[in-house]
Amino acid sequence: MQEIDRTRRVAELLRRELATLIAREINDNRIRHVSINGVRVSRDLKNATVYFSNLDNSLDRAPTAQAGKGESRQPTQEQLLNRAAGFLRHLLSQHAELRVTPSLRFRYDDSIRRGVEMSNLIDRLNRDRKDD
Repeated sequence: MQEIDRTRRVAELLRRELATLIAREINDNRIRHVSINGVRVSRDLKNATVYFSNLDNSLDRAPTAQAGKGESRQPTQEQLLNRAAGFLRHLLSQHAELRVTPSLRFRYDDSIRRGVEMSNLIDRLNRDRKDD
């Protein structure tokens, strides 16, 4: 039980620190405006998966692998964050008081977008029922 509480506290610390570090230290506007939704830390505290969402809906999240031959596509926010993971880990080691700073892996989390879509669908259904 104590181990679960510790991983939860470390995950919350990482979430807060990463949100601040990305906003202050990352100079790439393509990833500066992401929201850190949550962090899942392994039991041994050596690895962390960071879930983020996009605050700017105009940014393309499509993977570059879908680009055809000769096409150059901008890297996705997930790819950019994963490229910056080492730098962010280094900054975390300086700011967060942890014995071991976990390696970071970023994953896009579209649950907020899906929740908004579901809410809009329910609202539309309710309006349609009132019209009947």
